[in-house]
Amino acid sequence: MGDEASEEIAASISSSEATRLEVVAAVGALREDVKRLSDALAHLAQSQGGIAGAAFAEVVADAKGQVSQAASEVESFVLDVEAGLRSWIRERPLSAALILTFFGFALGRLDGLRRAH
Repeated sequence: MGDEASEEIAASISSSEATRLEVVAAVGALREDVKRLSDALAHLAQSQGGIAGAAFAEVVADAKGQVSQAASEVESFVLDVEAGLRSWIRERPLSAALILTFFGFALGRLDGLRRAH
């Protein structure tokens, strides 16, 4: 059982790493999208000119900052959760193996029930 548990833990860590990389990539893509949108809106604001254009540019810059901050907070949260999970698994490998085994069993049962209907 020890080898199976170790394999499940390793698979969980690999899955966690893949999820982390997906989140980092998604946050990067979001930042790029926000930058492109911001640039397009800034160009629109410049073409409007005058006070309205300046106010519009200020609103766009503020929105860009807020979205960027939110993306950074999400990325930081995911990385913190991942680090905490890795630490917990290292400190409690037997508990982690038992929990993963339970979840695997439960998912297998649910899948079996779903396929039966």
